[in-house]
Amino acid sequence: MKFSKKTPQRIFLLLFVAFSFISFNGCGWHLAGTLPGESTKAVFKQVNLVKQVKNRDYALAIERTFKLQGITIDSKASTTLALLELSLERKPYAYSSTGNPVQYQLEMTATYSFHATDTTQVPEIHTAVSRRQFDFQPTAIIAKTQEEESLKREMYREISQKILNQAAYFKPEQ
Repeated sequence: MKFSKKTPQRIFLLLFVAFSFISFNGCGWHLAGTLPGESTKAVFKQVNLVKQVKNRDYALAIERTFKLQGITIDSKASTTLALLELSLERKPYAYSSTGNPVQYQLEMTATYSFHATDTTQVPEIHTAVSRRQFDFQPTAIIAKTQEEESLKREMYREISQKILNQAAYFKPEQ
């Protein structure tokens, strides 16, 4: 088999094109948005937190997330974050061959709004959703209950991060 002088260049070019194609299209990290704990710059440094939801763990997760980004909770702030509603739905996700649920899905939905504290306008309502699946075994009720509680805390943190990410786009009315 005889090689021409251009064969190594063609092989290199072919490998370069293939590698470039794979590296640019093979992963989607650049499409994922911000990661939990990644810095998100809000347009305000203080927020008035109005808790219409009577869920202590959820409110604490919101407060921690905002404080980690340097946003203080102050009732005299010019921007208000109203936590309007929080719902948690637990529904069967997969069934065994006998028809019994073996996997469940938790879906947490939070509604909230950002608005200027002294405004009379109706604020825009936003929704954040978090979903988790977990296996269910009737013989391990205590372990599964603990796993479900752990998933709920994780979901509170995820929703808090989503609310913080949305805060970066809030522009108070002039």
